[in-house]
Amino acid sequence: MSILLATSVTIGYIKTIAEPRWLAKMETAMTLRYNTPTVSAEWSQSRETHEAVAMAIHAIADASRSPEKIWEAPTSAEWDQVTMAVANYIANDVFPAEPDGRYPWGMETVTIPAAEASGQIAVLDDCTRDANIIGYAKNEAEAADVFMAYMQERMAPDDFATLHRPTYTHRHETSVVSPAFEPLF
Repeated sequence: MSILLATSVTIGYIKTIAEPRWLAKMETAMTLRYNTPTVSAEWSQSRETHEAVAMAIHAIADASRSPEKIWEAPTSAEWDQVTMAVANYIANDVFPAEPDGRYPWGMETVTIPAAEASGQIAVLDDCTRDANIIGYAKNEAEAADVFMAYMQERMAPDDFATLHRPTYTHRHETSVVSPAFEPLF
């Protein structure tokens, strides 16, 4: 299987290679990446654990680490996997997002920001390593809306009237936060 790359572009002395064509066409919406095993209500209630966290624990468990062992003493990698699974469940409507973004795990809490839980990713104000996160969006059009609203709050009306709406692109890696929407200026 071969993967075709889009044409490379040379800007000054810096040569950049565009993302693979299949990657550029991918939708920004999250897909369900974790199994959704059935977990008894008794299991999560007896451990004072949110149902999404319980499901995520069971999803990453295997023969070497049982759900009980993961629940009692998670490694940092297991904690991260459970957090990512919970965010993935919320983004795909397997569970509703908690208003405060907190999902109990016994005496601990998995925290997922509301924007991440809804499948939104960061919107950057420019494409440099000094870029600022100015909001969150689900797609390129929303990212441009976020930028325009951000700039309108900071510019004089006459200056804002001459501002051109930027085109945004989804980047899987940036120097600020990944993934993110970056403007193409």
